Amino acid sequence: MCETAALVGFPNAGKTTLFNALTGARERTGNWHGVTVTASRRPMKGGGVLYDLPGIYGVSATSPEERVSRDFIENNPDALFLCVISAHDFRRGIAAAEKLMRIRRTAVVLTFFDEYEKAGGKIDLPRLSGALKREVFAVNAADKKTLSALAARLQRGGEVSMEPPDVGEAVRAFSPPARRENSLDKLLFNKWARMKPLRSDSPNLSSIIISPLTSIRTSRPIGIEASRMVRPSESTIFRCPAPIETEQKV
Repeated sequence: MCETAALVGFPNAGKTTLFNALTGARERTGNWHGVTVTASRRPMKGGGVLYDLPGIYGVSATSPEERVSRDFIENNPDALFLCVISAHDFRRGIAAAEKLMRIRRTAVVLTFFDEYEKAGGKIDLPRLSGALKREVFAVNAADKKTLSALAARLQRGGEVSMEPPDVGEAVRAFSPPARRENSLDKLLFNKWARMKPLRSDSPNLSSIIISPLTSIRTSRPIGIEASRMVRPSESTIFRCPAPIETEQKV
C-alpha cells in the first residue's frame, strides 16, 4: 500500500476533482487559478493518505500557494507524487514536471484525455509510458472505470522507476487534433485584430487595419474618415463625401 501520495501539477489540471473522486471528499473545484491554496489531506478509500497540493508551475515557487507545494515536496521525499497533466497542455505540463520526476518517486496521471480524443487527437499510451519510463494513467474523474487502475496502483504500492524521462519522445506520442475553421472563422477570428498606428509625420493617406473586413483610411494625421465594411478581396475604398459648405445669411 502507498502510505502517502500527493497530486501535483499546473492549476486547472483537474487535481481537486481527481482528489474528490479518490477520497470521497467534497473540496471546492473551479476552472480558475487559486481555488486550492492549501494542501488538503484525506484518507484514501483503500488505505493510505492522499494530498491535494496547490497548483505549481515548477519546483521553484513564486507565490504563497506554490511555496506550500514546494515545501511539501522537499519535506516528503518518500511520498509518491502523481503528476497530473492535462492532455490539452501536455507539452508544458511534462516540461514542468521533468525535474520533479528526476528527484522524487512519480507517476503520471493524464486528465481530459477523453475531450482530447473527442476533438480528434490521439494518444499512444504505451509509447508515452515507455518514453517517461513510468506508469501513465489516463483518467476521467467522472468515470469510475478509468479510475480503477490508478486506485489499484495506490493500494498496491511498490517500487517506482527513477530513470530520467525522454520528454521529446513523450511529446511525439501525441497526435494533435486537426485544426478546424469555418468560413466565418477565417474572415473574423483567424488572427487577433491587428492595428497599424497612424503616421503623424506622413502627409500621405495612412490606414488602420482593424479586422480582415474593415479598412479605415485617413486623409490627415488627426482626422479619421468613415468607411464601410469590405471584403479582403475588394480594393475600393469608400469615403464619406466632404461636408457641404453653406453661406451664412446675414
